[in-house]
Amino acid sequence: MSTQTLAIQKYALQGKSGYTETSEDIFYSTTVYRAQYDDSLNNYSPRLTHYVLPKGRPYTNRIPSSYLVEGAVSANTIEDSHKLRNAKLDDLKNPDIVDHPIRMDCEMMRHFSTGKLDYLIGLFPLFYGFSRVLFWLSIIFILPLYLIGTSVDQEAAVGLARVPLIGALIFGAAWFISYWAMPLFARLVVKLARPAFAFNRRTGMVILYDTSGQRGRVKAEVPFSRMVAECSDMMADNGIQIGVKMDLRQVDSPNHTIRLTRGFFPFANTIDQAKICWDFLQQYMDVTRPLPDIPSFEAWRPLDPTTSHHDKLTGRPERYWRDMPDDVYKQLREQIKAKEKK
Repeated sequence: MSTQTLAIQKYALQGKSGYTETSEDIFYSTTVYRAQYDDSLNNYSPRLTHYVLPKGRPYTNRIPSSYLVEGAVSANTIEDSHKLRNAKLDDLKNPDIVDHPIRMDCEMMRHFSTGKLDYLIGLFPLFYGFSRVLFWLSIIFILPLYLIGTSVDQEAAVGLARVPLIGALIFGAAWFISYWAMPLFARLVVKLARPAFAFNRRTGMVILYDTSGQRGRVKAEVPFSRMVAECSDMMADNGIQIGVKMDLRQVDSPNHTIRLTRGFFPFANTIDQAKICWDFLQQYMDVTRPLPDIPSFEAWRPLDPTTSHHDKLTGRPERYWRDMPDDVYKQLREQIKAKEKK
């Protein structure tokens, strides 16, 4: 580990990282999570068929590619006004942010649930994706089938080409409708969504919400230090592994459990991808480390004392993601996705 990284940790722990000790006292509570490479929970006995991912080990800005969304991150393509500028402390009191079922900021990462509609809602992106793929497949097959039919006669050629042509019209219409319905779909999800669980960096607590009762009612709060990540293989009926399940589990009674791979890290399909997601979550909760460097956190980085000092120490550009050219962003995203597959 570099001397610079050790210095950041030391300063953050001692409140001597270039900002006043008062700023840390105001921002962080006394219950914050500080990893300090504590492996006391690594000997925890997991449930049958599960295995525990290492906790508290050294980790350096391991980013799941799912947090680098498709498209540009330049200022003119970002809709949320608070992302066009650096966030302010008052933003953490804004009801539009604080009460939103989905949060990604320096204080909290919060995930949502729509109850029994979760699986139905998950079908909409699949419908959009499949209709697009089937549209282009239909287009590709029109000419070859027509040419094959011409070897018989003109009527046979038209008959063979008619099938993919009709398919292209149907799937093209489905793709077009689902594309323009996507914003309406997103607003519907937000309206139906209820907070499900959250990770609070400022307090070091994992918050579980009651998804069946009053919206936003807290069911339990568990220190992140008492949580472990358990993984198990997802097997098909023929015995072939098709993915992994990752749960965050409380080691003490009542053993609260959160399924992370259902919505929070939906693309963690291998054990290596699960480890990247787990390291990302640990870095977010560990106040001896800066926030993970992703576009969603960029506007909030100056508010987090450890992150602010880290950026000053390393000379990180204030608008690193927001001013990044689209082609560079796409290339970087592909590099991160390639690392996940190794």
